[in-house]
Amino acid sequence: MRSPEQQKIEFLEQRVQELHAENQKLNTKLDGIDDIIKKSVDEKTSAYDKLNSQSVASFNSLVSLLQAVLIIASFLIAVMTWVGWNNLTTWIQNHVKNEAEKQIKDRVTDNFLKQKIDERVSDDFLASKIDAKSQAAMEKLDTDVAAKAEQLFVRYETDLKIRLAEATKDAEEIAVLRRQNIQQPLSTQQQASAERLEAKAEQVPEAERTEDDWFLLGLQATYKSDHQTALECFEKVQTAGGLGNAALAAEKTGQNDKAELLYQHAIELDPMFAHTLAGYAGFLVDFREDYTEAETLYLRALTSNPLHSNTRGNYAQLLFISGRNEEAKEQLKQIESNKNYGVDLDLEINFYRYAHLPEERDIALTKLKAILNSDARSQGWDFSKNIIRAEQDAHPELKFMERLADVINGKESIEILNQFMPWTTAITN
Repeated sequence: MRSPEQQKIEFLEQRVQELHAENQKLNTKLDGIDDIIKKSVDEKTSAYDKLNSQSVASFNSLVSLLQAVLIIASFLIAVMTWVGWNNLTTWIQNHVKNEAEKQIKDRVTDNFLKQKIDERVSDDFLASKIDAKSQAAMEKLDTDVAAKAEQLFVRYETDLKIRLAEATKDAEEIAVLRRQNIQQPLSTQQQASAERLEAKAEQVPEAERTEDDWFLLGLQATYKSDHQTALECFEKVQTAGGLGNAALAAEKTGQNDKAELLYQHAIELDPMFAHTLAGYAGFLVDFREDYTEAETLYLRALTSNPLHSNTRGNYAQLLFISGRNEEAKEQLKQIESNKNYGVDLDLEINFYRYAHLPEERDIALTKLKAILNSDARSQGWDFSKNIIRAEQDAHPELKFMERLADVINGKESIEILNQFMPWTTAITN
């Protein structure tokens, strides 16, 4: 539907065209009038010339007649009295005078009429009358159109600035989300951004969706635990981050071979993308038990992003299940020195301490109890290999540790721990 402004502009443009058409018609009529007037002038001029010729001929005839009369008069002189002669000459003089005055008057009248006609049909005269009116109308229309155009320009410029600001904000928020490891929970602000952007992406027709749209829809499906849809969306994002997320979704749906191919493709696209390197390393630990290659990938990821606490926490887990406790402790110290990690990672590293560091068990369990009582969890995290290693190291509380792991990853409620002495006797802050 056309806007009121567009309708007004179209009306003004139509009115301009109508004025031009009317002007054209007037010019055509004037051309006709000009032809008629010129024809009339030509006829008058021709009549004048004819009359002039006739007048000359008449005058010549009159002169001849006078000459004849004079001859006759001379003949009659002898028989006419002096009085008779005077009357005749007076009549002749008056007749000649009256005829001359009439011809002069007609000639003057014709010249005056011709002058007025010429003045009336003068191009400058008519143009000045018509152009002055048309010019005023055109100037008014130009002013109105220019004013409307300026209003529309200002409106569209404002709208463009708003859209540009929104697009810039969206791009910045999408960039943050695309750097986010989808295995980790979003902050409140990130969650709000994701929901807003996902709602926008859903409104875009499928054929017109960009990689950002598919990424956001994949993110939405991930947080709804619709991993198959997430896989289909992330596969359309041909970046290391997009394919890395697709690989993780393939893991969740049990498509491990496909997941591995996606991880490898993602790393080919960006060999130093920390999330993908860490994700593939975790895949090799969980599904291939290739600890050597996994360690290589973790170290590459940490070289790319030394402050990435989640990657360092996963590397520490690998070191603990490999029996390299001292090296793992160094990784935990670096995590805590950065102070840039969430409660989910805090739960994980304190579970590692409880499982693998006897000298830190009491402190670790106290922290775990405080965090779990605040309803924080590390949803879905796998501690099974830590429990196997703890059993190899003769941990005294294996049953309790198994239930503790189930509570941390959300499989069991916290009340199940009340049957275990270590839990009930743990000191809470």
